[in-house]
Amino acid sequence: MKKLLSMAITLILSTSMTISAFASTWREISDEELGLPTEEEARRITETERNKKHAISDDMYAALFAANEAEADIDTIPDITIAGEHLNNMNYNVEKYINDSYRKIDRLYFCTDILVFAGHGLYDKVKITPRESLRTSENCTGVYMGDKNITYQVNYLIGLGRRNMSDCRFAMFAACQTANPNYATNIAKSTVYDHGAESSIGWRVDVSSEGLHEWEKKFFEQIENGKTLYTAKKNADALLKGSDVGTKYPDIFLSTIYGNSDILLSKNRSRSDNNTNPVNFVTIDEPLNINCKNNDIDELTQYLEENLNEFDSNLFDVESITNTVDGKNYYEIIYVMKVNGFETPYNVIVFVEDDKIDYVASFTQDDYDQLASIPSVMEESDFSDSIEIAKEEALEYVPNDATVDNQETRLILDSNLSPIVIVKTVCVDDSDCRFVLDYEYNLNY
Repeated sequence: MKKLLSMAITLILSTSMTISAFASTWREISDEELGLPTEEEARRITETERNKKHAISDDMYAALFAANEAEADIDTIPDITIAGEHLNNMNYNVEKYINDSYRKIDRLYFCTDILVFAGHGLYDKVKITPRESLRTSENCTGVYMGDKNITYQVNYLIGLGRRNMSDCRFAMFAACQTANPNYATNIAKSTVYDHGAESSIGWRVDVSSEGLHEWEKKFFEQIENGKTLYTAKKNADALLKGSDVGTKYPDIFLSTIYGNSDILLSKNRSRSDNNTNPVNFVTIDEPLNINCKNNDIDELTQYLEENLNEFDSNLFDVESITNTVDGKNYYEIIYVMKVNGFETPYNVIVFVEDDKIDYVASFTQDDYDQLASIPSVMEESDFSDSIEIAKEEALEYVPNDATVDNQETRLILDSNLSPIVIVKTVCVDDSDCRFVLDYEYNLNY
């Protein structure tokens, strides 16, 4: 039994952050060539349109951008649907734009309180392109971190650095690698430090679209319930890590916040009075000599082994160590239990906040006892043939206009301890954009 899980889009990594690095594809294009208004004209047009729709002209706005992707592509409509629902509950004026023009992005990105861009991603851009049958001369668009607009074929990406973004309180770049740490900057980072937005969030790696939707539900629910940006991320990660979503899509936790991580987007706006903490964190009450930046967490591992029942460092691997807030000693460390080469839903997620360390475990003694129910034949099985079959079947979902760059496989046990192969197929499309197809193959033993 097989099931296509999700398809997450990313763009191919450049070796340089300059336009010249992709001169054979993307090139700069001026405002005049695109027929864009000046900043003053754009503000005037936007204010006039908003005043026609809303009685209070100085109210707060959210502009959310996505596109109807092709069937073999990611689905970004849920990204803005989920965000829009919760922001509407917080009394924001929510403006959702699907398959809209680059002109709309140009007019709104610098004078809107909350922005969400969902599409194909790279460290320096988010590309928002509808399926071919819905494309026009203006709706293959997106945003670029530089101070110039760029174009390739029929794609026109608006340069965020062209105007000051100090009106923006929060920008979410719901796309792959938009917080990639392997460059001097990235689009989430430059939006805050270079262009003036108060806060932003992006993903450090290729992120699965289906998994990201589940994460966004938890994240925006926490925002609506009055949590800060950082606490909303912390709670969303803790709530999902022990679930099937967290086991199948570990990349959804690898995000970084830039700017003001303590911002309250719901302040004086939320209709919710649910201010309880949904996670029972355990605080470590003794100092530990660890250095997350250098991956030195031996004392943390030793502490967990001595103080957390059922934690065995021989069974738990460190899955990730992530800097969750740029410029702060805030890190998220995830330990995952493995049995016979299979990743289990049992994990420990640790949150380092300067000198404070919290953790939450997703397993009990009963969970350990369940592992004894795994048939011995599974322990002795060689799944290499099944893995190759899964990889071949995953290739059937690769679009005709894309080429395969590589495939990665993971063996996991779901919450029912059923064995599954997860295949991640990394593809490159005809505009040098990378995307990932995640495929699930149930194992027989």
